[in-house]
Amino acid sequence: PWQPAGDEISYKVMTGASQQRWAFSLRGATTSDSNMVLTRDFMLQARRPFTQTTAYRASSWPDSLLDPDGLDSLQERLYLSLPQGVDPRSRAWAEELREEYPDDEDLVAALLQHFNREPFHYTLRPPTLGRHTNDEFLFDTQRGFCAHYAGAMTFVLRAAGIPARVVAGYQGGELNPRGNYVLVHQFDAHAWVEVWLPGQGWVSVDPTFQVAPERIEQGLQQALQGEGSFLEDSPLSAARYRNIDWVNRLRLGWDEVNFQWQMRVLSYQSERQGDFFRRWLGTTDWQ
Repeated sequence: PWQPAGDEISYKVMTGASQQRWAFSLRGATTSDSNMVLTRDFMLQARRPFTQTTAYRASSWPDSLLDPDGLDSLQERLYLSLPQGVDPRSRAWAEELREEYPDDEDLVAALLQHFNREPFHYTLRPPTLGRHTNDEFLFDTQRGFCAHYAGAMTFVLRAAGIPARVVAGYQGGELNPRGNYVLVHQFDAHAWVEVWLPGQGWVSVDPTFQVAPERIEQGLQQALQGEGSFLEDSPLSAARYRNIDWVNRLRLGWDEVNFQWQMRVLSYQSERQGDFFRRWLGTTDWQ
């Protein structure tokens, strides 16, 4: 149950052999690809794992309303559930916020402002946390990356009685001007929050943006410029040296050669298969 809204974006995705079924897509996605299905939580998923490089087309309405008419009882239980016996300070703070902000939208805004005003720090080198993970992060260390912020915010929202969930995906990318396509790297992985609000459905909010807007607007490398932890475990990765002009030009040039080769092979295979069915069976519908 969702309502498309805003401008439609049509795009083509090429993904590698991940051995997984989940597929890349923007919010509010549809596809005519018979190998794809749309899951209950609005993600595109392949019917079979990607065992080879695969291309597919999709369309998205990023302003779509997802579940705008309400959640069923099972969903409500799922998106309000919390582990027992942990994070008492976070639960108590959630109760205080609920008393101060009876309106759900106001409470979400107040929580985002808290991340913006308090001395939180974005880092890929966070201190180790103990059993009461959210308590220690929110009130003691205040140092972490996107998963810390998304997880803590989701916990507090649920404790305040507001359905919420962590979204794990990718944010940002790199335009390769030679081939006019966007590269999405593994280091573009990101986590944010979806909160369910009456009349609006699932709304995306990002507490990381309140702490490190440069992570969202400029990418991970810029956000970690002073820390030096960007791809520190991959010293031979060419992406680590994107700030060196000749290295970057060489890297993007090689990637564009690989991209064009893959696209031509995939397109050729698709056209060849279509021609075969059309010539022998009079149709391209494999069923």
